[in-house]
Amino acid sequence: MKRLHLCSISLAVLAMLVLSFICFHQSDRWIRKADMPTPRLGLATCTVNGIIYAIGGSTGSPDQVLSTVEVYDPATDTWTRRADMPTPRFSPATCALNGKIYAIGGSIGYDVQSMVEIYDPASHKWSYIASLPAPRAAATCVVGGKIYCIGGALTIKPPHPAVAWVEEYTPAR
Repeated sequence: MKRLHLCSISLAVLAMLVLSFICFHQSDRWIRKADMPTPRLGLATCTVNGIIYAIGGSTGSPDQVLSTVEVYDPATDTWTRRADMPTPRFSPATCALNGKIYAIGGSIGYDVQSMVEIYDPASHKWSYIASLPAPRAAATCVVGGKIYCIGGALTIKPPHPAVAWVEEYTPAR
């Protein structure tokens, strides 16, 4: 009797291990989802309320810069077009803060920009805010309700001189 009970417990543990392996294995892979409507490179992405925003970029040439904004809903695996950025840009830095998306710097052709535009997903409208002190293509992040613009390049023409600047922006409440 004890042997049967021990055998049952061993089988149950083994079954749980096998199921754990199968579940882990299924999540440890890439799954193809709906393609983005506009093929592009140098775009920026950002998320607000679980929705992914694909912003700007280029069709592959510096003179074919896009202002296109498309959103992906992972829950429905669908893409939708939203209001274009007022200024088309390649490689703008983006971040989300307080439910709004900030598109910072980037380039138009080979000219790096200092402009900062803000998108409100609730109203589907863009507006301008204070520009960067100097034009550049950089990276951004949000910490403690402030936006940090870090590093970047002053031009996208080779040799791409880099900067080590860090700037902080506190949005008006």
